[in-house]
Amino acid sequence: MDPFLARDVAELSAIRRARFALRLAWLRVRWGGRFQASGRAFVGRAVRFELLRGGLVVLGTDAWIAPGARIRADGGEVRIGPGSVIGDAAMILSTERITIGSGCLVGDRAALIDHTWRADDVERPVRLQGVVGAAVVLADGARVGAGAVVGPGAVVDGEVEVGAVVGGAALRAGAL
Repeated sequence: MDPFLARDVAELSAIRRARFALRLAWLRVRWGGRFQASGRAFVGRAVRFELLRGGLVVLGTDAWIAPGARIRADGGEVRIGPGSVIGDAAMILSTERITIGSGCLVGDRAALIDHTWRADDVERPVRLQGVVGAAVVLADGARVGAGAVVGPGAVVDGEVEVGAVVGGAALRAGAL
């Protein structure tokens, strides 16, 4: 059974729990005080952390980060609340601060980005300008209210009200 499909931590075998604990311990040693986890947290295989220029990542108790996710704190902070789940291949890029509350779900291949890139230099390679092709993008200043649903492929650059269901490209806090 994939550990990310387990309904409860108790369903994980002792070996899998030990692997998660070792991975978490290794991350604490690797990044020192720049990687913090309160209590137990679960980090899947092939999760990539990049903590640059004093970047900080804080995981709450029972936070889950699925395999293949990427978290980059380039001088900024990423805080993932207790019981929150970051999906497969999701991407979180912060130069200032991204906070994910308690019990949140960030879907597979979603992208949370707290800054915008400049595209005024046409000679600069695309790989140095930013991210291309993310399934869901929350742009600089975007806010998603509690209980709101953002549909696949959406680009949010405003505020999504509490409980709203929205979708589409270049979304400006309109309803679906």
